[in-house]
Amino acid sequence: MVAGALSVGEVDQYVRYNGDDGACQLPAYWVCGDAARQSHRAFYTDAGPVCAGRSAAVVSDRSSGELCVGGAGLARGYLHQAELTASRFIAGAPLAGITERLYRSGDLGYRRSDGQIVYLGRIDEQVKIRGYRIEPGEISRVLQEHGTVSAALVTAPLDSGGERRLVGYVVCEGGAAFDQALLLAYLRERLPSHMIPSVLVELAAIPLTGNGKVDRAALPLPDEEVRQVAYEAPRTELEHQLAALWEDLLPISAPGIHDNFFERGGHSFAVIRLSQAIQQQLHTRVLVRDIYMHPTIAGLSAHIAAGGGEVVTETAVPSLLSKHLLPLNKTVHAAPVFIVPGGYGVSNGYDELGRAMEQLAPVYGIQMQGVFAGETPLADIPSIAARHIEWIRGIQPEGPYRLIGHSFGGYVAYEMVRQLEATGADVDLLVILDTTSQALSGATADELLTPAHVTAIMQFLEQYHIIATPYPEWVDALAVHLSGLRFGEVTAFLGAYLREHWGEASEHAAFVLRVNELDIRHGLIPYRPEGQVKAPLLVVKAATRKKDEQWLGWDVHAFTIDQLTVSGDHHTMILEASARELARHLQKHYKL
Repeated sequence: MVAGALSVGEVDQYVRYNGDDGACQLPAYWVCGDAARQSHRAFYTDAGPVCAGRSAAVVSDRSSGELCVGGAGLARGYLHQAELTASRFIAGAPLAGITERLYRSGDLGYRRSDGQIVYLGRIDEQVKIRGYRIEPGEISRVLQEHGTVSAALVTAPLDSGGERRLVGYVVCEGGAAFDQALLLAYLRERLPSHMIPSVLVELAAIPLTGNGKVDRAALPLPDEEVRQVAYEAPRTELEHQLAALWEDLLPISAPGIHDNFFERGGHSFAVIRLSQAIQQQLHTRVLVRDIYMHPTIAGLSAHIAAGGGEVVTETAVPSLLSKHLLPLNKTVHAAPVFIVPGGYGVSNGYDELGRAMEQLAPVYGIQMQGVFAGETPLADIPSIAARHIEWIRGIQPEGPYRLIGHSFGGYVAYEMVRQLEATGADVDLLVILDTTSQALSGATADELLTPAHVTAIMQFLEQYHIIATPYPEWVDALAVHLSGLRFGEVTAFLGAYLREHWGEASEHAAFVLRVNELDIRHGLIPYRPEGQVKAPLLVVKAATRKKDEQWLGWDVHAFTIDQLTVSGDHHTMILEASARELARHLQKHYKL
């Protein structure tokens, strides 16, 4: 079996000695570059680069995985080595439609849309950085898909401190200019943060050995000054103010105006805090997405100076409200819409819904009590609703009010409408997103977590970049540990487990633990919707809901009710396509 990608020269040499039929003398398969494939098409079929009578599969539920081979020439196993045989030979690959016995090659690859299998390297070339198993070949493959790149290679050398870091090498296509910032931004859109190289280096060509393999010893190591963006100090008052906010939020000092917020330690929650700090201290409303689009001090300062930020007065949004009411668009010409989030209590995931409604109304996402450090979560839905009413009245003292509640937030929004109407306030609209009216029984702290709760916790940790696929080794046992826990034990266990294995006592980790605890506390709350509301009620169902779940049971709680089904499931229904469907419906039927 070939232990690496074949060069064109190696294929030519093999064919000269063995002829075209010689390919099937190989134990498994050919994997070559595009040039070799053009010269020797006979070695390839629609199923991938597999000889006649043989089969190949990429065994993985991700975009790449281990290449496994089978067919008439497959051995029975290793002689007198039952344990090795059991580890290397498997009983098929159902996901690939192969039921016959296969051999695990130890090679990494992925299947292209045209059926061809592309070789990424050996599994033993995987590296572990901060606990994550990383396949540099997968990063190389994504990087090479960019239109300005003709060849790419990612390695993980040791830095001066003895730590591994990812370094990418790029050969540009034709006369294309090398743009490190552009390529890194491209990777961030497609890969998790732990797979982003710390630096990219331009090469005229990937160095090769005499037999056509990559000469890793000849790859230049980037100098420190090459790796870092050239430092430039703040020049204007606004840049100095933004730099001071960076220092408050990130574990850095003296940030340069061309430093990237995310490369210096920023994350999704830090973006929210920066947006709120700018509004509170600089009296300028900057949306979360503005920071993603302008991640440097220079870029964000220029965006604000050009009118990209809306000026607000100190009295318009008091400091407490600026923390708990997150602006999700810049519209100011109409009565606002308030979004009550799901059980985790944070609203940054609703920015696409806010953007879809930009032409209709200002949209604010409520950040529930308990999200921020030093806050005690509230114990029941009526108390949560009453606190939210205090906050929204700080922006809009009088009705008519407009509320959207998603998941757990659907119950809170309904209770808010009941309390508002009890005081004589008008409510123009209540939208409930995929929440049934079924009473919340409320788990007890002594109950064991269900498999659904364990899955939700793992997904949450991945969403907030505590873990990411490929999972680090310590994550493998986490779900098992969680399965044996009671609701009341989860927060303390996760805190201790993350401190031991994740190794970062950061504000981000503390935030993750707070909102996870908030979600667990909300799961312990019993609540039964009562009465009827006068406000028009729109029930929005995810397309994955059963068709017979009419009104999701809310028809007994409203005098006027409407129903809309949008694409997506319970979680994705707040994203772009579904959000636009909802916005169009609101504009057409509710005159927002």
